[in-house]
Amino acid sequence: GLEIVLPTGEAMELGGKIIKNNTGLDLLDLVIGSEGILGIVTKVTFRLYPTPKERVSLVVPYGDRHSAVDTVPDMLREGLTPLSIEYMEEDLIERACEHLGEKWPVKTRGSAYLYIIVTGNDEEEAFSQCEKIGNICQEHGALDVVIADRRREQEKILNIRSNIYTALKPDSVDILDVTVPPAEIGKLMDEIEKIGEKYETYIPAYGHVADGNVHPHIMKEDGKTPPYMESMKEEIYSKTKELGGVITGEHGIGKTRIKNLPQAVGSKYIDLMKKIRKVFDPNNILNPGTVVEDD
Repeated sequence: GLEIVLPTGEAMELGGKIIKNNTGLDLLDLVIGSEGILGIVTKVTFRLYPTPKERVSLVVPYGDRHSAVDTVPDMLREGLTPLSIEYMEEDLIERACEHLGEKWPVKTRGSAYLYIIVTGNDEEEAFSQCEKIGNICQEHGALDVVIADRRREQEKILNIRSNIYTALKPDSVDILDVTVPPAEIGKLMDEIEKIGEKYETYIPAYGHVADGNVHPHIMKEDGKTPPYMESMKEEIYSKTKELGGVITGEHGIGKTRIKNLPQAVGSKYIDLMKKIRKVFDPNNILNPGTVVEDD
């Protein structure tokens, strides 16, 4: 639940410690997704879950992109729910390792990798999931299924994955977070690569493949923002929409994506958001120029 202060000065509580609530419109989620334009949050009530007792990491190299990403929908259809399924390519792993001064600990090399984190209440539960996941990966042509069950090795692999962004950041001018249905990730990655070839530039991309989220980086050209940046972004967004996706799965619209919103949702959607904002904030004092253009 939330306690919020409205732009008009009134305090209001939404939700709370109750498990079920179907009373009226869902203002709680509306405010949570509003990026600060509908109210100021002053208190949050959330549920805590126990930390799983066992945690195991799998690193699965593949010879090509599609074999890797096509594994994931089958995994999800089998009811397997790893904590995380990450997709990354060999060149980005090498870049992160160079950035950190580390060596990639997996001996079997591939052009594409899945990095999967599995948790369980005990060792038997965790390794039972690992076995099922490993079988599905091998059915899709995995070159190996490497299990890391030691905490130090897990942390090293996770640190390398987490620092792909850090390694790319100095040469990036923007990072996108387009999202498509998980089964469409391979097609999206191919389209991003084609767009990069069209503009004669490299668009590194990696992502959280279980939820279809991909992070393409727009890279600098001669140390500067490339002149084609906006048109290239529009093409990536367009291909994402064609595949049934959205232009942002995590980061939100904020101020930087506001110019891309009409391409993403259309005028009717934007008009409804403006009207909702006007009800909450008639004087437009909270986060002006965020999510929707000011009238």
